[in-house]
Amino acid sequence: MCKVIEEMRKEVWNEAWNKASSEAELKTKEASVRRLYLQGLSFDQIAAGIDLPVDEVKSIISSES
Repeated sequence: MCKVIEEMRKEVWNEAWNKASSEAELKTKEASVRRLYLQGLSFDQIAAGIDLPVDEVKSIISSES
């Protein structure tokens, strides 16, 4: 029984860690998009450089306003 509970705890912790890591990665990408936009790069250039769809780059920039 203890082993089952320990495995469940590990699984929950791993899920939480992965979610937090994904959220941090997204925030980093969003900050990079904004920084590159302010430097004068086009949506297409930003999307290619950060490996995001152009629509997502546009969404990030428009949400800033």
